[in-house]
Amino acid sequence: MGQETVEDLQALLEAPFPREAMSKDSSRGFDLTSIKAQWVVDRLNNVFGIFGWDFKPSFEQSANHVLCHGVLTVRQTISTFQQETSDHPLSSATQETFLREVAQTGSHEIRKNIGDAYKSASTDCLGKAASWLGIGNDVFKGNIDPRTLAPKANTSAQAAPQNKPQPINMGADPGNWSVSFGKYKGQIMNDIQPAELENYAAFLMKDKTTEEIKAFTGGAKEFLVRLKALKALSVGE
Repeated sequence: MGQETVEDLQALLEAPFPREAMSKDSSRGFDLTSIKAQWVVDRLNNVFGIFGWDFKPSFEQSANHVLCHGVLTVRQTISTFQQETSDHPLSSATQETFLREVAQTGSHEIRKNIGDAYKSASTDCLGKAASWLGIGNDVFKGNIDPRTLAPKANTSAQAAPQNKPQPINMGADPGNWSVSFGKYKGQIMNDIQPAELENYAAFLMKDKTTEEIKAFTGGAKEFLVRLKALKALSVGE
């Protein structure tokens, strides 16, 4: 990835996984939802790049189990935007590269193949470490039903009345709005090139289903609604 803001990075890491990325895990004597290891690897590759992260495991073996002690290291350049002020009439951005390490432990029972136990212990460790960055939030919070691999009813349906969406009052000019999040935070939409607005909308909707896009709230939802209105106005001119 390129230089992202903290908000952009968090949204990419915490994006929900599709149903095919998850499976039911009954190995502990009760049902849990787990994320397939390759989907975690793909998320790390997509967010940080194939050279932007590393995982270093070490192992312990007992008579029945393999333990993996691993360290996940990620590197990312974050952009911080300075809003316009009387002292600084032009907005500016600074970039800084951050390094973060997360240590975790995974385990797996030794069954028929000891190699499989080592592999499963390492992927268990990687998944736990990645969860500290927000990857698989819904799964690790217990919001995904392991029987259906879909969101539990009480995590979305019950929350809906409390977060009833309010209509957006755009006035006569939908572009006269200060973006409230992300890389254009603090900038008026009318002051941003149309192509840049389109590119940022594409970034927000990347890899999202239609239902996930409809579920957008706050600044992201208002940005897309206003951009649609701006496009309609330009067509009518």
